[in-house]
Amino acid sequence: MRDTLKDQEQIQLTALIEKKAWKDVDDFLNGLQLEKPLKLYNKAFVYYHREKPIQALRLLEKAKYSGYLSENSTNAINMIKEELEILHIENEFSLLEKSLLGIKSMPTDFAPAVGSVFLITALGFVFLRKYIIASFLSLGVIGAFGVSLYIGNYKMFYNLEKETVYKGPSKIFEPVQILPRGLKVIFTKSDADWKYIEYPSAYQGWVYQPKVLNK
Repeated sequence: MRDTLKDQEQIQLTALIEKKAWKDVDDFLNGLQLEKPLKLYNKAFVYYHREKPIQALRLLEKAKYSGYLSENSTNAINMIKEELEILHIENEFSLLEKSLLGIKSMPTDFAPAVGSVFLITALGFVFLRKYIIASFLSLGVIGAFGVSLYIGNYKMFYNLEKETVYKGPSKIFEPVQILPRGLKVIFTKSDADWKYIEYPSAYQGWVYQPKVLNK
């Protein structure tokens, strides 16, 4: 597996995009022996040129949380968020909201994996009779698995269309906000075709049949 595109491959990919030969683009990318994060990044590049910025944003963030931490990736994420007019909104999120949405953007096994690392390390220090250090590491184990359990039932989505947020699960209730396109949301309950937004807290309320994209 490679973590870079060859110059000739980049030229071929650009030519296919200019022709809007999307099926050929998919086949071309799928045929390359690339590391997963780079493949996600290039698929995001394609979605952006297909004028699907939210799908592109989703793949860019998947690439980021899979280990693709290049400056180009960060700039691309910020550029799309600015185009969707959500960058300034996300910058105003609380630390809790940034943490929750960040963790839910990561692979589902991230928190348990961190907990396992803490556990193995703690057991190593117990074997070495370094009990104080092992005790502190045990707190890390409890914290990682606690976070995993706490947010395990939360599901994060990318909002695809502007949605009106209501105080209750019916249009007879007062509209309180307009949910922007591209913003990440966490639903915690539902009532028939209505979903309740828990986070971000500035958009707490009910939306009707929201058009969303799973992370």
